Amino acid sequence: MNYKTIIKAISLIIILNFSLSSCGKKEKLSNEDKIKILAEVFSDNTNLTLFFKKCIFINIQIIKPHSMFYNGIDYDSYNEYVSDVLKIEDANFVEQQINDNRNLKINFLRNFDFKFQNLEENKTNDNCYTMISKPLFNKSEDCFYIIIQENGSQNQYLFKKNSDKWVLEKKFGLAIE
Repeated sequence: MNYKTIIKAISLIIILNFSLSSCGKKEKLSNEDKIKILAEVFSDNTNLTLFFKKCIFINIQIIKPHSMFYNGIDYDSYNEYVSDVLKIEDANFVEQQINDNRNLKINFLRNFDFKFQNLEENKTNDNCYTMISKPLFNKSEDCFYIIIQENGSQNQYLFKKNSDKWVLEKKFGLAIE
């Protein structure tokens, strides 16, 4: 074998190795993907309790729910709580998502015709006001957890991907301010 043949063979092995190692691996959802998912969920007018285009989003993020009671357990740790909700056995995975979500800007929902205003701006009684948390996904990214507070009542939601559509799987944890 000559030098050029060896280089071609090595290059081919490297390319095949890279191709095979990336087969079946799914890219993590980008922040843009997450905003699109939220826009889809909040625009779903088939479930009128989730139709948030009528509301004005307050430009502030919910960090934790008022109550972390789930499946008969009252949690102290938010990461463990969300891990149980999403059926993940790795609270560090939740922590990593929280860190990754720091760059996720919920107000990018404006690009999908959602209205936003700052917390300190005047509110009127004839409007609905909503605050949300950033979504946290399970490892396969086909299920996510989010907190939504609307006019003083807070609920937690679990959405699941059903074919090509995100659907509400569970609403729980009602708290009223």
